[in-house]
Amino acid sequence: MKGLARSYCWWYGINKDIENLVSSCSNCQSQLTNPSKVEPHIWEPAVAPFERVHIDHAGPYMGHTFFLLIDAYSKWPEVHIVKNMLAETTILVCKKIFSVYGSPCILVSDNARTFVSSGFEKFLCEHGVYHRLPAPYHPATNAQAERFVQTIKKALAKIPAKSNIQYELQEILTQYRNMPHAQTGLSPAEMVFNRKIRGRLDLLKQTRVPKRKDCNIEKDSGTFKEGERVIARGYVGKSKWKFGIVEKRTGKLHYRVRTDCGQDWRRHKNQLRRTGVQLAMPVNEFDYYIPPEERIQILRTDENAPQAHEEQPDNVAADRAAKSAEAQDNMAEFVQLAAPPALQRRNPLRRRRRPETLHDYIVDVSLDEGENPVENLHSFNID
Repeated sequence: MKGLARSYCWWYGINKDIENLVSSCSNCQSQLTNPSKVEPHIWEPAVAPFERVHIDHAGPYMGHTFFLLIDAYSKWPEVHIVKNMLAETTILVCKKIFSVYGSPCILVSDNARTFVSSGFEKFLCEHGVYHRLPAPYHPATNAQAERFVQTIKKALAKIPAKSNIQYELQEILTQYRNMPHAQTGLSPAEMVFNRKIRGRLDLLKQTRVPKRKDCNIEKDSGTFKEGERVIARGYVGKSKWKFGIVEKRTGKLHYRVRTDCGQDWRRHKNQLRRTGVQLAMPVNEFDYYIPPEERIQILRTDENAPQAHEEQPDNVAADRAAKSAEAQDNMAEFVQLAAPPALQRRNPLRRRRRPETLHDYIVDVSLDEGENPVENLHSFNID
């Protein structure tokens, strides 16, 4: 426009006059393009973990809504699956995070209704958090949260179908917190805790547990020996104490006890007491019932015993005969005790007799040819 005007005329200050004319025209101003972008402004670097945090919502994505928080200093991420984007839900999640890492000094968010609500502003004011809001429709101010939204969405898109999204999300966060960040050169875990998080990949390394001095070495708490009779504290049923024996010592003050009823218990020394009561009925190999059809002869003649035709001293023969008779008596007594008790009837036997409902009927079952068997049923006598 200036060149066209100077090709026909000229006066002093013609350029300034043309600029004033265009700037005062409303139609010309409404069709202007965006101004040239200025050099990006970098946030003042944080000097401590969780001094400044950036928050945002993501979703609904894959049927879930996510709340994201990222620390500006350490790049430590926090992602929680929430049921909605209401202010009450957001306040509860922020309160949970603040209780673990402390309240930040500055919190940066976009201009969503949840973040500009009076309830959320009151919550931040009570915790002494300064709320920074960017210009509307300018998400670059909250770029750290916006960029992490893309990162978490790409990671969730790679998980297999029908997977537990809560479990997979925690796996993603564990890997992200343990990887060195491109901006800091250290992992977020090292920036926050000054150490790495132990993960499954650490199982490839042989970690040596340092030997520590026993602080209870001078204390004499007493011990129970294996096989020692004790009474153990019971917590199920009416019996408060149960008798048993110590099978094994599993720790400095812990034992495995086998009760007389066959149960294996793990008990602390404070739950055990020594006792002199022995087992009432010793357990032996015949302490069970054998059905008659499965019984076998357990008394057999010793293979090394002398045969009948060999000559034996009188005292040896008498001794063998006495032992054999005693064994047979014991076996007979065992069979008698092992047999199940006979069942006794509680009610007397019922007297059975034929029904008398048809005793007056006389039925002739002999039929001639051509006779109807139904007609013969009408012949009867009544006393």
